Amino acid sequence: MNNLTVEQKVVKYQLTEDKKLKDDLFVSIVDDLQGVIRGVANKWENSLPMDKDDIKSELVIVLFDVLDDFDENNGSKVSTLCNTYFTNRLRVIYNKFNTQKRSNVHGDDYSMEMVNESNDIELGAELAETLSFTVDDYREVELKCFLEELDLDRKEMVICNLLVKGYTNKSEIARKLDVTPAGISYLIGKIKEKMSLRLSIA
Repeated sequence: MNNLTVEQKVVKYQLTEDKKLKDDLFVSIVDDLQGVIRGVANKWENSLPMDKDDIKSELVIVLFDVLDDFDENNGSKVSTLCNTYFTNRLRVIYNKFNTQKRSNVHGDDYSMEMVNESNDIELGAELAETLSFTVDDYREVELKCFLEELDLDRKEMVICNLLVKGYTNKSEIARKLDVTPAGISYLIGKIKEKMSLRLSIA
């Protein structure tokens, strides 16, 4: 796989139906594009209400759209398409943030770029069920304390908060956070990995 160009990896990603190969290709593509991701994150870091790690996580989610839309026949580079998609996404976040700041809108807004880490996560069987863990895993531990030990980033914490509040449909969460369902699946996968690691050493 290392001898393939990023364009060849993307085409292979688009064509394969092997889930493991698809996951491996995605990780490899993200590694290949780290320079682009870092460059865009650095450029926008001082313009958005997000830290650099949050911006990079957002761009990794946008990458799913890049992989879906890339067409090897038009002669464009994956990095060029990434720059376009990344910039467009961050511009939307920038405009939304400034619009809400000017209008001072408050309410039930869970958009990833606006929400702070939640402090009101409570013990909930909904989260355990959605993430394929048994409620017994949490019998002795208040969920809030458990999650704080997982080193979740802001977006992962927001997703957990929504799951506990009853938003168990990935498409519904995706609409709520203005990202793709594939992006939500990716983030839930990261949460599962952190939970599995924490439970294995408990």
